[in-house]
Amino acid sequence: LTFEVEGGGFSWFGDKPANKVLTAFGLKEFKDMKDVIFVDKDLIERTKMFLLNNQLADGSWEPDKNYLHHETWQNIQQSKLTTTAYILDALLENDKDIINNKKINLALNYLIKNTQNLKDIDNYTLSFIFSSFVNYLSNLSDYSKIENSFIDNFLRIKKEILKRLKGDGDGLYLEGPKVSLFYGDYNTSSIETTANVCISFTKLSKINLGKIRDNNEIEIAYKMIKYLMKNKSDSGLWYSTQPTIMSLKAIYLFDLLSTISNTNKKATLVINEKEKINIEFSKDDLAYKIIDITDYLKDGQNTIKVNGDNLFYDLVYYQYIKEPVLIYNNQKLLDINVSYDRTRVKENDRIKVNVKIINLSKRVLDMVVVDLGIPPGFSVITDNLDNLKKSGFIKNYELTYTQIIVYFDKIEKDIEFSYEIKANYPLKVNTRNYKVYEYYNPSNKIQKQGNILIVN
Repeated sequence: LTFEVEGGGFSWFGDKPANKVLTAFGLKEFKDMKDVIFVDKDLIERTKMFLLNNQLADGSWEPDKNYLHHETWQNIQQSKLTTTAYILDALLENDKDIINNKKINLALNYLIKNTQNLKDIDNYTLSFIFSSFVNYLSNLSDYSKIENSFIDNFLRIKKEILKRLKGDGDGLYLEGPKVSLFYGDYNTSSIETTANVCISFTKLSKINLGKIRDNNEIEIAYKMIKYLMKNKSDSGLWYSTQPTIMSLKAIYLFDLLSTISNTNKKATLVINEKEKINIEFSKDDLAYKIIDITDYLKDGQNTIKVNGDNLFYDLVYYQYIKEPVLIYNNQKLLDINVSYDRTRVKENDRIKVNVKIINLSKRVLDMVVVDLGIPPGFSVITDNLDNLKKSGFIKNYELTYTQIIVYFDKIEKDIEFSYEIKANYPLKVNTRNYKVYEYYNPSNKIQKQGNILIVN
């Protein structure tokens, strides 16, 4: 709520102007949350009205020009169509009352009019158009009023999506563009696109209108779930915010509506060909079980087999590493250097910290985060950071006990800034690591080791 902009809508840092696409994502969040916790109805209504009041006369929504970096959007072929589909999808989702609003029909007609030539529309955009249509159908209580032109167009889009699916029985997916509306790369946009279509097919399986279904929707959704489960990052998430949330929604909705998920399941865990652990799920169990196999392992090589149908699993392990691991980005898009004007000081002295961020790419880097470790026994003098924020050089910064987190909305070229830290105690410390990365493209990251500081 602290990111709501005066006059309506939301932005990344709470300052004007609001961003319509980000506001639409927030609206989806509020609608989902209201089913499980209290959400002020006025918040939802004013967010909806902000979006509806920014609709153009032809039923569309234009991308926000202040966020429209050419490098970011050049791979989204029809950005106006993408923005319109995304916002309409958010307005229609989980909202049966809104379909009576004339502006919704105006937006639907815009999508129908601009989807006559599907070959020019990328998968990412097509997924939100398809989702908008499915959400519209889900909200209807009387199908007799649906025009044949809508049904025909819906079936054309569904057929096109099925034709574009890639993969096999172990997973179906749709390729996303090189960059998404939220600055995600090809990998994250493909996950978001697939999850979005998976949600639509799962919802479609429960719409009681024979004209639009061929009764294999849930099987297609299941194969997409397989793809999503296999494409998690090492952390167990899906790299970035939007693909993670959309994947979780896809899995949850499938689990809620699918008969595949509601059957009892059994599995056997075989460790080193001899130790067996039997696992059984009933439909009332939690969605996952954690099995600790530490005591079954031996020094050297171990083999682990999972035998069972319709079950997904992760193998998670931790190990102690004596030396800190440095992450060097093989994409070579970013670099960071941190230096101190002195490394030997007296108690209560100040040290000036100089930070240089190097943009090695040939494009604008969006939503960049710099994580600077605070040395133990030191405090941060925030005067210069406050001035950098006030001037707009940085969008925001946060302090924790161990780090300074600095936010940039974009970095076009190399930049430098500095701040001061104060030595509070006599000690010798190894300063914490520091790193820089794109928030929505976290694979573009570099982390380096800090220095030794001595306080007499």
